[in-house]
Amino acid sequence: MPISNDAYWDELGIAWRATNPDLNVITPKLMTRLRWQRIVMLGMMAAGIALSIAGLILGIYTLVAAFSAHIWNFVTRGLAIIVISLLFALASWSVREGLRTHTRSLMEMIDASISRAEGLSRAVQMGYWVCAVAAVFGLVGEAIRARLYHPAAMSPIGSLILLAVSCAALFFYHRHVRSDLARFRYLRGALRSDDRATA
Repeated sequence: MPISNDAYWDELGIAWRATNPDLNVITPKLMTRLRWQRIVMLGMMAAGIALSIAGLILGIYTLVAAFSAHIWNFVTRGLAIIVISLLFALASWSVREGLRTHTRSLMEMIDASISRAEGLSRAVQMGYWVCAVAAVFGLVGEAIRARLYHPAAMSPIGSLILLAVSCAALFFYHRHVRSDLARFRYLRGALRSDDRATA
């Protein structure tokens, strides 16, 4: 079990230690990484907000149409779209801290990398909730349709498999994000220890 605070422990339980980090190598690489991440996160936030707005409009329209035509299984569909849209909005909002650019010092860049990794981790957690909401509301809608009208021509199994694959992809990406977060936290601690040792 990992017990040492002087090392970064990866998911295999292997301890890694930074030895004499070359700041002239780390700094430009980290700066380039932060710039590309900022562009990607801006795109993610813009797409998430756009999808949230479009989803809310579609969800409200679906609810109005469902109540007007008394198609009750569409009520769950409309509610699911609205909830998922709100989760997209929360996921987009969670990466806002990562849009700030701090490049005046290496420590600030590491702090920015940690902030971005934390935001991405929260966004992935919202992705889990999206999959759960889609599965639950989808099954409830299918049950209402089967009871009040007639069963759907297509089985919901295909949709559930797709959601399961999406959850698996989110899990592996979340694992990568958490690994990055642990490494940057360790690097920050190693550099602070090195600064104290040389002071």
